Amino acid sequence: MVSSNERILSRPVNGGGPNPLCAGAEQKAPVSPENQRTAGVLLTYGKFKYLNLADLDWEREMELTCPVNKLGTVTLYHASRHGGLSGSGAPAFLGAIRPQVVVINNGPRKGLGQVDNTVKSVTPGGPRPYEKNSYLRLAGLPGLEGIWQVHLSLLDRDPQHNTSETMIANLEETADCEGNWIKASVAPDGKFTVTNGRNGFSKTYAAR
Repeated sequence: MVSSNERILSRPVNGGGPNPLCAGAEQKAPVSPENQRTAGVLLTYGKFKYLNLADLDWEREMELTCPVNKLGTVTLYHASRHGGLSGSGAPAFLGAIRPQVVVINNGPRKGLGQVDNTVKSVTPGGPRPYEKNSYLRLAGLPGLEGIWQVHLSLLDRDPQHNTSETMIANLEETADCEGNWIKASVAPDGKFTVTNGRNGFSKTYAAR
């Protein structure tokens, strides 16, 4: 457990250490109390490392990774806030965990595609610019090998703001949605295969 009931991990794990991305990084005020109480997990299986922080906010992400990255790097990141990253997805956090693969558990009109309307910055001297489109913020991470989505975003259908259709499990409006899944199967040697339940498309990666 790396976060729970407004408390976070106290010491680095998973090879974490100083984070150079913290210098001048933007700080934001905390969001709603229930999101601050989010239970976040970091699971390891050999080389494979899975991180899911659910709805944890920007402020807590920064506490987990600045000035020291307490999480290390991860293999598969289950994107927070259904991929909308409104009030989350701090660049200093995302750059520190350096996910190899991202899975976005979004809805057709929830999460990914929302406008970034995050709470007021509390950064001294004003905020630093960062990518406001959440998909592009994730897609631009160094070393990223793939993004998988549970739904095509109907809030923003721009092909540049969604992953390839072969890696999207559901393309329809909610009423017609078949509830197709995205599954990751992990082997002891660190290889893992992500599969799209809609079309059977899969891709195998080797955990770094």
